Amino acid sequence: MYRLAPQIVLILLTVLVLQVVDGAEQDERVSRAIAQLGANQYADRESASRQLALMGVIAVDQLVHAARGNDSEVAARAVDALRAMLRQDDSELSNKAEAALESIAEQGSLAVAQQAEVALDFFDAAQAVSARKKLEELGAIFSDTGLSGLRLEIAEDWKGDSRSLKLVTRLQKVVHVSLFGLQLTERDAVTLGRLRGIE
Repeated sequence: MYRLAPQIVLILLTVLVLQVVDGAEQDERVSRAIAQLGANQYADRESASRQLALMGVIAVDQLVHAARGNDSEVAARAVDALRAMLRQDDSELSNKAEAALESIAEQGSLAVAQQAEVALDFFDAAQAVSARKKLEELGAIFSDTGLSGLRLEIAEDWKGDSRSLKLVTRLQKVVHVSLFGLQLTERDAVTLGRLRGIE
């Protein structure tokens, strides 16, 4: 047993070294792609934009840095790459890209901040449409109250659970939520407590 211990330690150290090298190589790939965002050739800039959007989480931090830089072409393309990441099925990537865009919207130059805000607005609108569709499939009933917004009713025939109730927080312009015959958990109450502007 003790003879295996040094071999196991050696294997673990090798794996850790490979991960560090792999991480450094990935960072270098991201850096090269970001540098290409400002290339003279349009095709090179487009290719770099696509590569960065596909790189995922490893590229997010460097994209934020690039979006805050002085080169307006690089900054705009960095925001575009983050916007493309929002639409991915990977929730970790989507959440990190969303947080990055929020940060850029708050602290970027005016033009880049506005571009980040627009990307977030479109993302929020798409999320709201998707959430409403799913909630309706689960038995929620929506009615339009005119200019003031939407009324949402969830009754006993609701087929959703606590996780699907979170979709309510993605909706836009909901002014009234009615819950009938549902037994809410503490988690549900916290979720519904995040809603603002509700009657």
